[in-house]
Amino acid sequence: MDYEGLARIVEHAKQGDDEAFAQLFVEFSKPVYYNALHITKNEHDAHDVVQDTMIALHRNLHSIKDVKSVVAYVNKIASRQSIRILRTRSPEHVYDDASDALQNVAEDNENFIPEGYVAQKERRDYIVGLVDELSDTQRTAVMLFYFEQLPIKQIAEITEVEEATVKMRLSRARAVLKVKMSQM
Repeated sequence: MDYEGLARIVEHAKQGDDEAFAQLFVEFSKPVYYNALHITKNEHDAHDVVQDTMIALHRNLHSIKDVKSVVAYVNKIASRQSIRILRTRSPEHVYDDASDALQNVAEDNENFIPEGYVAQKERRDYIVGLVDELSDTQRTAVMLFYFEQLPIKQIAEITEVEEATVKMRLSRARAVLKVKMSQM
């Protein structure tokens, strides 16, 4: 959806139009789910993140000034909810292999994964698998930086760490991915 269309929907939703908010839900739910699934590696947790994020958006939409802020707000809430779940859940709740679920989401909408470096299905599957193998902190940084295209400063705010820590996590994740991709 283009910026102007999203701006109209946001304005209608701010005025209490339930259909407009439903459109916002449709617009944001899949990207939020995909990001949450990548971070939490659990389908149920990802659905919870979508729900919590949309409830927070509904409660606070009136106080958000412009459309860019709405997008940033949704990304911030979704990422924080995902990280909160990671910090609070017990190890037995970890979804051992999120690749199948991620594959289903990716096949639903090819726009979820940047086509520039994922031209082929096999390569996309391989990269998703590699990202899936990163540590939680590295995977979160990679998802927010490369997939959500958030700036390092915002990632630091979301993850509640210093910017230098985010840079270090991204650097280490790139090094791991580079080694593994060279074996491709």
